[in-house]
Amino acid sequence: MGRAFKPGDDALGAALVCVLQHETWQTVFSGDPGILGKSVVVNNQPYTVVGILPRGFRFVFDEVEVWMPYHSWPPFTAGNSYLNRANGLVGPIARVKRGVSFEKAQAELDTIAARLATQFPQAGEGRRIVRPTAA
Repeated sequence: MGRAFKPGDDALGAALVCVLQHETWQTVFSGDPGILGKSVVVNNQPYTVVGILPRGFRFVFDEVEVWMPYHSWPPFTAGNSYLNRANGLVGPIARVKRGVSFEKAQAELDTIAARLATQFPQAGEGRRIVRPTAA
């Protein structure tokens, strides 16, 4: 329901928006569709709920209940630089275009990772972008 993040939601100074995990919407907000567009307090900050994820959606690495753009996530605020590429706290999510093999996508990701390692040697050396394995 609602929408996902859109370009600009992650810009410094952008309005604080969030997307709720379906189960969180059901248990904390009683499945009320009226929560869309309303403000909820997360980490002592008001966020506008712009979307609700589909039932059963699970992030690969963690159970996330409230999704927010990285610029408003606590490890990137309160003196922590969002430009600190060495912190390793961000896991990119991507969808491979239909018809593109995993091998072709991985080759492109390897090229991007190598470019980032050259551009940011203090943070990028030895890092790779890989497909997670099922838990």
